[in-house]
Amino acid sequence: MALAFAYIVAVNVTPAHAWPAYGLQAAAVLVALVMARLPAGAVVIRLAAATPFLLLAVLGMPFTEGGRVLASLRVGRHVWAVTEAGLLALGTVTVRAGLSLLAAIVLSLTTAFADMVRAMQQAGLPVELGQVLLLMIRYLELLVDEARSLVSAREARSAIATSTRRPGGALLWRARVTGSMVGSLFLRAFERSERVYQAMLARGFDGEIRTLSRMRPTRAELVAAAAGMGLVLCTVLIGHLRW
Repeated sequence: MALAFAYIVAVNVTPAHAWPAYGLQAAAVLVALVMARLPAGAVVIRLAAATPFLLLAVLGMPFTEGGRVLASLRVGRHVWAVTEAGLLALGTVTVRAGLSLLAAIVLSLTTAFADMVRAMQQAGLPVELGQVLLLMIRYLELLVDEARSLVSAREARSAIATSTRRPGGALLWRARVTGSMVGSLFLRAFERSERVYQAMLARGFDGEIRTLSRMRPTRAELVAAAAGMGLVLCTVLIGHLRW
C-alpha cells in the first residue's frame, strides 16, 4: 500500500513535459498488472467507470489555458481557442490520472479493504475512523443483500406482459413500486443493522474489530517495497534532470 501511494505521488510530481518519465512509470504499472495476474475484464470495467469523471475534469482544459493558439471556433459571441499550453495540460492531467487510477486498481484488486484499513491504522489513521470504514463496508454488503431480496420479491409478484415481455405495468406504476422499494429497503436495512449490532454486542464487541492476523511485512516484502520506491524516485529524478 505504501508503494502504491508513493507511485501516485511520484506520478503527480513529475514535470508536465517529461513524457519519457511518464513512459517509464506506465511501464512500471503495466509490469505490476502482469505480475499480479489480474483479469483484464475487471481492470477495464473499473477504468470505464472512472472515465466519465476524468472527461468532465479535462474537457475544458484546451480552451482555458493561455498561450499560442492552435485552432479556434466561434460559437455565437464566444470564441473557443485551443492553445498549445491547454493541450499540454490536457495530456498531462490525463496521463497522471490514468496512471494513478491504474495503481489504485492494482491495489484494490490485490489487497482486501480490511487489510488496507489496518495498514492505514498502523500508519497513523485514528482507530475510530478505521472502525467506521470497516463497519461501513460490511453494512454495504447487508444493504446490497436486502436490495437483491426486494428485487427478487418484486419479480416474483409481477406478471410478464406478452406485448413488452417484461414484468410490471406502465412507467408510472414501475416508478411508484420503485419508490416503495426504496422506503422498504431503508426500513429493512435499518432493522437488520440493529440485529447485527445486538449480535456483535452479545459476542463481546467493545468498539474495536480484532483479528488473529498480524499486519507485519516480511523481509522480502520490505526489500521489494524499498526497491519499488527507489525505482519510482528514479523516474521522478529523470523527469526533473532531463528537462
